[in-house]
Amino acid sequence: MRGAAWNVATTVVTRFAGLLGTLLITRFVAPQDLGEVAAASVCVLTAMMLTQLRYGNYLIAKNANPEEAFNANVVHIALGFVAVAVVIAFRDRLGHFFGSPNSGKYVPGFALAALIERVSYIPERTLIRDLKFRPLSIARSFGELTYTAVSLAAAPFLGGMAIVVGNLARAVILTGLTIRAATWKEYGPRAPLRWSTIREMTTYCAPGAVSGLAELAAYKWDNLLVSRYFGPRQHGMYNLAYNLADTPTGAVGEQVSDVLFPSFAKLEPERREPALRRATGLMALVIFPLAVGLAAVSSTVVHVFFDARWVEVAPMLAILSVLSLARTMASPLVAFMQAQHRRRPLMVLSMSKVAILIVGIMIFAPYGPLWTCVGVGATFIIDTFLCMLFVQVLDKIRMLPLLFAVLPVVIASAAMWAGVYGAQVGLHAVGIGPSWASLILEILAGAVAYVAAAFVFARSLAMDLVTQVKNVIRRRRSKD
Repeated sequence: MRGAAWNVATTVVTRFAGLLGTLLITRFVAPQDLGEVAAASVCVLTAMMLTQLRYGNYLIAKNANPEEAFNANVVHIALGFVAVAVVIAFRDRLGHFFGSPNSGKYVPGFALAALIERVSYIPERTLIRDLKFRPLSIARSFGELTYTAVSLAAAPFLGGMAIVVGNLARAVILTGLTIRAATWKEYGPRAPLRWSTIREMTTYCAPGAVSGLAELAAYKWDNLLVSRYFGPRQHGMYNLAYNLADTPTGAVGEQVSDVLFPSFAKLEPERREPALRRATGLMALVIFPLAVGLAAVSSTVVHVFFDARWVEVAPMLAILSVLSLARTMASPLVAFMQAQHRRRPLMVLSMSKVAILIVGIMIFAPYGPLWTCVGVGATFIIDTFLCMLFVQVLDKIRMLPLLFAVLPVVIASAAMWAGVYGAQVGLHAVGIGPSWASLILEILAGAVAYVAAAFVFARSLAMDLVTQVKNVIRRRRSKD
């Protein structure tokens, strides 16, 4: 709980700053340019992930010694250089293939930033293994704030290239602070490179590496397909809508998930099932209203923050908000399976998600960008049910208790949607259209409706969350 609190508290601040920066950057970057930048970023991320063997999972699950960590670090960084060389060499061909012919000019900068950030991976994993989330959260926060400040300052002069410069600045700050926070003797002292050690780590992590690549494909390759089907302009709007829709999960869900894997791993096996149900319910209590609320106010948000070039983002955002609901349910299940060493089932799940995503986009793309968003949302819903099915079959954990754990939250979220809709109808009746005032009133109406409904329909979960927050504060004060 304390680890999650640090992760979430710092990330909410940085996500808010990053979101504000993104909204302001759209004043200087056209949808087509944003699409080109996004295509370049995904190409670099894919190249880096193809050479990402996920040695960090071995360090956490096996409590690896410094010699193993050093071997992992050397191989990991060396493969990063290979990835950078290949993606830079093929950048123009990739851009033309995915319908973004001007994306190649952004690739070298993204590649350099990715290589710098790659140096922080093993030190970061040692911090997570030891549940040292405070310094890691601070490093990530300063990195994100640096990205926002630098990219926003450069946007009026550099346009889309400002995003590349911001990524470089973030990589430098994040890597520097992470290395400083980590303990050098845990991964840094020079040790012999042993083929037996590398082979053992690679064998253990191979399913996770495939899963990681598949996860990246599931979260990023849809951008490339949208670019190929609809061109960089629609891709730019889709990318913005997707990132906004993913904000609740990115700000809260991913940070809690980072804590759940090592926490589940440290629990006795018989305590993991009740912990899974509890974690799923608490995550839903926090994230569901953020996702549903974002969908409810999507049209007002786009009207307030964006100019006419971005108007098509609103319906995309409303549809894609389902991503956060599905990922909230799936992420505790994935962390649980990681703790249970279900590497191959996780690999199968990740690969199936990619296959479903590609097929879904191919089916829905002929009907336009909005139906493509429907296909993407359906992919994540199907993936969540497959995760539940795998956990039930492999670990005898029933699906119904997990679903019942979040049902009260679903009801409370529906009440919140009704509150926002009622506020919109009332504001329209008195002649108040989309504006800052209407956005604030819609958010307040939704918040009041959700809190009231949560303490009626999801009272046990709400009280559990309140109790845990009080305990964290009390322990912190006692230490001080």
